[in-house]
Amino acid sequence: MQNKATLFVSTLLLGLFILNPDPVKAQDTPHDFTQTYVYEIGAAAGFSTGYGLSFRYWPKKYGIQVNFAPYYDEYGSMISLGATGLMQVEDNGWSRFFFYLGNHLHYNKTFADDYLPEDQTILTWIVGAGPGLELLIKERVGINVMFGVASYLDTDEYWMLNLTGETGLYYRF
Repeated sequence: MQNKATLFVSTLLLGLFILNPDPVKAQDTPHDFTQTYVYEIGAAAGFSTGYGLSFRYWPKKYGIQVNFAPYYDEYGSMISLGATGLMQVEDNGWSRFFFYLGNHLHYNKTFADDYLPEDQTILTWIVGAGPGLELLIKERVGINVMFGVASYLDTDEYWMLNLTGETGLYYRF
């Protein structure tokens, strides 16, 4: 489920970026990520930052991003909750280079049925870090990509270290 959601959001964001009728271009008065708008709201998807609705507060060099997605149906329930620390390295007005430290708590419960004799619950904690790049599509709309390394630990004490990717589309205000 998480891979499908991440693939869907990534494809959607890439499509919006490619099909944008007003491409990013030089402007007379460049925007400043850190001074003009400090709040951002949008959709994001990532293994170590979580996925779903996303809110960012980034007033100066340091910021925070929170992602949340609940899901429930007759087969089970799922909750994705992410909290990510952000640190800006470079801002040139239309792009921002930064580092991130993501924390993602993923809860997945499958209800018992004819094939599963009892409810099954898996709680996974994912921590990841790496660089990111945010580009302005419009004055108030930005798209970002992040990549890095993530550590996965679940309730069965299964642990792995893997590469990770994150993306988001935000409206700034």
